Amino acid sequence: MEPASIHSTTLPALVALGDQTAFTQLFLQYRDRVYTTAYRVTESTMEAEEIVQDVFMKIWTIREELPGIINLEAYIFTIARNLTFNALKRLLRERERTGAMPTDGAPAISPEAESNAREFMVVLRQAIDQLPPQQKQVYLLTKEEELTKAQVAERMGISPNTVKSHYDAAVRTIRTYCATYRKLSPLLFLIL
Repeated sequence: MEPASIHSTTLPALVALGDQTAFTQLFLQYRDRVYTTAYRVTESTMEAEEIVQDVFMKIWTIREELPGIINLEAYIFTIARNLTFNALKRLLRERERTGAMPTDGAPAISPEAESNAREFMVVLRQAIDQLPPQQKQVYLLTKEEELTKAQVAERMGISPNTVKSHYDAAVRTIRTYCATYRKLSPLLFLIL
């Protein structure tokens, strides 16, 4: 079967079964858009390429879950957003730790991207800090510890629906707070 002949509604089911041709088609379908998004935020070809690889490695790892995902495109870009955000945090931590520009072969981001990312991190931290305690805890467990909603519910002793409500409210509040900082790059809002 040619990759182009696989229908998009059967694609997740075929990938879930381990079909390499279907996975190749999925990769080809989303690769360029994931790369472009990652590059626009990091301004680093190396980081963008790594993010693309990591996104599709993760998709392959969790492939059995794909048929249950309602909006596959949104799911892929959520993974890409999280990995892009993590890459920015890692690059900034490394820069702060060493106090130097990356050496040849090391990931690099432009000074403008670094400045935007630093400013965004400050604004994001301020937004998170002003959340009500339970919303803040749910948000941090979900985003920083990467726990599932079920894991957060178990850890906090609340229902998964309550976790979802707290998380959704936290994200709305954070987006509203960050939107007041208009000089921040609109691309950084992709990672919210």
